[in-house]
Amino acid sequence: MLCCAGRPVMDHGDVSMTPNPPSRSPQRPSRVPRSQQASRPISSNYFDRNVDRHVGVFPHEAMRSRQPIVQRNFCPTSRQQHLVMLRVAVAILLLIGLMLDPRAQAANFKIALVLPDTAADPTRRAVVQFVHFLLNWTLPILNQRLAAPAGHTFTLDYHDSLLTTRDTVRESLIAAQSGAVAVIGEWFSSNTIPMSYAMSHYGIFVCSGSATSEDLSDKTLHPTLFRSITSDSYQGNVFTRALIHFGWQEFNLLADISVYGTSVVKVIQADILTRNITIAAQYMMAFADPAEVTATVADLAKSPSRVVIMAMQMEQAYAIMAEAYAQGFDSSWVWIASEPSSRIAAKLDEMTSPAAMPDRVYALALRKFFEGMIVVWPQELALGDVTFNDWVQLYRATVGDTKILDFRYHLFSQSCLEAHMRAILNLDQKYGTNAVLQRTTNATLEEYLVPFNSSTGPVVYTARGDRMGYFQILNMQDSKLVPAMAIDSQFRISPLPGVTLHFPGNTTTVPPWQPRFQLDAAGYDQPGVMVTLAVAGISILAALGAWVMLVVYRRSKRVRHLGLPYISALCVGLAVALTTPFLWAGEPTDVTCNASEWTLILGMSLALASLAIRSYRLYRVFDNRVLAKSQSLGSRSLFRRCTPSQTWSTRPSRFGARPRPRPARSTSFCTARPWRSQYCSLSGSRTWPSRHAASTRPTARRAGYSTP
Repeated sequence: MLCCAGRPVMDHGDVSMTPNPPSRSPQRPSRVPRSQQASRPISSNYFDRNVDRHVGVFPHEAMRSRQPIVQRNFCPTSRQQHLVMLRVAVAILLLIGLMLDPRAQAANFKIALVLPDTAADPTRRAVVQFVHFLLNWTLPILNQRLAAPAGHTFTLDYHDSLLTTRDTVRESLIAAQSGAVAVIGEWFSSNTIPMSYAMSHYGIFVCSGSATSEDLSDKTLHPTLFRSITSDSYQGNVFTRALIHFGWQEFNLLADISVYGTSVVKVIQADILTRNITIAAQYMMAFADPAEVTATVADLAKSPSRVVIMAMQMEQAYAIMAEAYAQGFDSSWVWIASEPSSRIAAKLDEMTSPAAMPDRVYALALRKFFEGMIVVWPQELALGDVTFNDWVQLYRATVGDTKILDFRYHLFSQSCLEAHMRAILNLDQKYGTNAVLQRTTNATLEEYLVPFNSSTGPVVYTARGDRMGYFQILNMQDSKLVPAMAIDSQFRISPLPGVTLHFPGNTTTVPPWQPRFQLDAAGYDQPGVMVTLAVAGISILAALGAWVMLVVYRRSKRVRHLGLPYISALCVGLAVALTTPFLWAGEPTDVTCNASEWTLILGMSLALASLAIRSYRLYRVFDNRVLAKSQSLGSRSLFRRCTPSQTWSTRPSRFGARPRPRPARSTSFCTARPWRSQYCSLSGSRTWPSRHAASTRPTARRAGYSTP
C-alpha cells in the first residue's frame, strides 16, 4: 500500500483551522434499504460504504456537520494502480508503433543533380541550363502527384561537374555525404563511369539521360546505374539497320578515341559480320585535333564509298564536315552522325554567324553543304504519345513558350527524375523511410526500377537496366533538324507523316554508296576483258622474245648497227606498258590504281625515248646535201618501198635467182656509190657488166655498204 501524505487544512468561513484528529471508531452510516439504493447517487454510496478504509472526513459530510475539513491525499487501490499502469504501457506501445510505421513518418528525400553547369561550350551550357529549368518546373508537379499522397517530399541538390572526371567524382561524394539518396548525371560517359563506381559504394542509384556507353551496361561493375536513354548497343544496331534500309553496302566509319566512340565502333563491327556490309575506311581520331581532322578528310576523299558515319561528339562532327567542304567535297557524300550531334544546328548557327564568319557568301554555302545531314537520335519527343502531349500542354499553359520542343536531353533528364521518385517511394513502402534515408535497403537494381509511361514514351528496362527505347532519324532541312523517320524497338523503319527525308543536294532519291562517276569495274570473267588480256599477253611475250633474240645475236652487224641499248629499251618499254590492262581489270584498289599509272607512263616513256633517239640518228644520217637531192630517198619513195608489194617484188626467188634491180632515174646513184662509178656511162645512165666481169666487181663489204 502507498502511504498517504497529509495536506494543509482548508478554511471554510468560520471553520477552525485546527486539524481534526482521526477517529479510531468512526460512526458508520446507516444502511439504506435495497429498494432506495437506486435513487441514491452512486458516488455517495461508494464513498459511504468505503469511508472506513480511509483516514479523514469527506467534504460532503463536513459540510453537513459544519465540522472543520482536513484535506488529505487520496490513496488508490492496487486495482487502480494496475489500470493506470496498463494505460501508460498501451500509450507507450502506440507511440513506438507510430514511430516505427514507415507510412506514418513524413520525410524529405534529396536527389543530387551532377551536371556541367559552367561548360565552356555555349551550346552545351544552354542545354544544361534548360535542363535545370525544366527539372525545377517539374519537381513541384511530381511532388503533388507522387510524393504528397505518401506524405513525403523531394528536393534537388545541384552540383557542378565542370565536365571533368575529377570534379564529377568530387561533387558526387559531396552529395553522398550530404544525404542524397539518388543522383542524376553526368553528361559524358567518361565521367559517368567513375561516378557510378563511387556511388555504388554508398548504395546510391544513379540515372543518366545522356551517357550511352556500352560499358555502363555491365552490372557487375555498375550495379546501381540505369539510364533513361538507350545504350550504344541499340544505337550501333540502328546504324546498320539504316544502311540496310537505304541499300548501302559500304561505308566509312569515323569515331573519336573515347569511351563513347569505341563503344559504338565495337557494336557496329560485331553487327556487320553477319550482313552484306563492309567498312571501306575506318578512322579513330583524337578529340579536337585540327591537324588530324585535315589529314583524315584528305584521306577520306580517296575512299570508294560516299557514305560516312560519325560516332563522335558534336564539335568534332562539325569540324569534319566544315573541313570536307573546304577541301571540295560535293553533294554526293552522305553524312550520318550519332546522337551527340542532335544540337549541331545550333552549332552551325553559332559558327556561321556574322561575328564568327564575316564572309557571308562562304557561310551561306557552308550552311547549304549541311543540308540533308542525317542524325540517328533516341526518341525524346514521343509525338502522338498521350503522356508527352499532356506534358507539352501543361508546359505551354504554365510557361508560355515552346522551348520544350526545341532542346535535347531535357526530357530524358525529366524521365530520370520521375524514375527516381517512383523507385524511392517503392522502396519506402518495402523497407521503410529510415532505411531509405540511411541507404541501408541493399535493394538490387531489379527491385529499384519501376516501369512507367514518361514524357519520352514508355520506360521499359532490359535485364541489364538498359532502356528499351525507340529511335528517330533527324534530317537537316532549312538549317534545322526535324524528325523524318521512326525506328521501333524491333528496328523497323517507317517514315513519319508529313515529312519527307532529304539527302544532300536537296534530293529525295536515295543516292548510291559508290561515287557517281565510277563505273562498274571490268571483271576478269567478261569476254571483252579476256580477249584484251590475251592480246596483251601475247604482245608482251613477243616483245620479250624479240629482246631475248637481240641479246643472243648482239654481236651481229645489224644488231650493232641498230644499237642494242635502244632496242632493249624499246622492247622492255612495250612489255611494261602492255601490263597496264591486267591492272585495270578486276576490283580496283589503291595498289592497282597507282600501279597502272606508273606502268603506262614508264613503259611508254621507255618506248618513245628509244624511238626518238633512233629518229635523231636517221636525221643525222640523211642530213646531207647530196642525199637531199636524191629522189629515191624522198619520203614518197621510201614509203612506197615500205609497202608489201615492193617488199614482195624485191625478195629472193625460190630457186636462189637474183632479181634484177631497176635502173636508177638519176646520176645520183653513181655519185652516192663511188665504187659503182665504173659501171656508169658518161651520160650518167647505169650500165651493168657482163657475167664474165663479175669477178672484177669490188665487194660491198669493203666500203661498208650492202649489195643490192
